[in-house]
This record gives sequence, C-alpha cells and structure tokens, in this order.
Amino acid sequence: KKPALKQEPLSSFLIMPIQRLCKYPLLLKNLLDATPPTDGDYQKLAVALDRIDALVSEVNEQKATFDSHAKVLELHERVLNLDRFKLGRFLLEAVFHEAVGEHIGDGVGVPKEAQRP
Repeated sequence: KKPALKQEPLSSFLIMPIQRLCKYPLLLKNLLDATPPTDGDYQKLAVALDRIDALVSEVNEQKATFDSHAKVLELHERVLNLDRFKLGRFLLEAVFHEAVGEHIGDGVGVPKEAQRP
C-alpha cells in the first residue's frame, strides 16, 4: 500500500477506468497497423477498434451531457441564491427596457413618486 494513494480522493480512482478506456483505441490502432491484412487476427483487431471507438464516443457524449446538466444545476442554484429584491428589480428593468427602450433608473416614463432619489 502506497501512502500517497491514501491522500487521493475517491473520484480520482473512479475516473481511472475511463482514462484507460480512452487509451485502447491508440493501442488497437498501433496493433492493427503492425498486423498484416492477411493475418487471421487482422479482422478481429479491426472490429475491436471499431467497437472501442464507438464506446469512447459514447462516453464522451455522456460526459458532455453530464457537464451540461451540471452547468444548468449550477445556474439554477445561483438563481435561487440571488437576493429576491435585486432579482425582481433586474427583471422589472429588463421588461421595462424591452417595452420602452429606457432603464427605470433613468427616470424616463416613470412617475415622479416611483423614481429613485
């Protein structure tokens, strides 16, 4: 048992099989290039390379989907943590700006009693 491994978080160990998986296409490609097409294993290597390429592509797509979902959750959390008054004011200004073309803070088109001092 290596003492350095005790300091590593669990996530670093969980990613190892995926990292290894991504190395197999290169290995199989090198084996395929070094194998004569007349060899009995050539076709098996070609099939294995196609399958591992498809699997790596699927893993990459799943990772991209996961990252997108994580970003949405992060943004959702940020919105939930916003000061509700500031968020309401921001939305009100955005709607007003869209409708009138001016910011509420400019005081244009806003009744005097509703304007900020």
